[in-house]
Amino acid sequence: MISKKKEKRPGHKPEWDDLPARRCDNCGRVFKPKQPHQRFDKPTCRFEAKNYGAGYARLKMRMEKNLRSIKAELETNMEARFAKQLEAALKRLHSSAPDGI
Repeated sequence: MISKKKEKRPGHKPEWDDLPARRCDNCGRVFKPKQPHQRFDKPTCRFEAKNYGAGYARLKMRMEKNLRSIKAELETNMEARFAKQLEAALKRLHSSAPDGI
């Protein structure tokens, strides 16, 4: 039986095996391209770039990071306000309580 050497993929050329690593145009991850003109590391990045514009994933990550920091700041501010309101309520309660209690 004669075995034929199978190609890796249809249209694949052996010189493409040594392509240098590059960054995804959408998310910025480093990947090894399978073809010289490949710009995205996975289909999700290609889809996002096509529908939302290249760099969408990086923008999304930055926005999520900013939202997390804003949320943390708001939580801290709310805790401080709550503590002040609690102190004020306790002072009013103690000032209006009869002396025997």
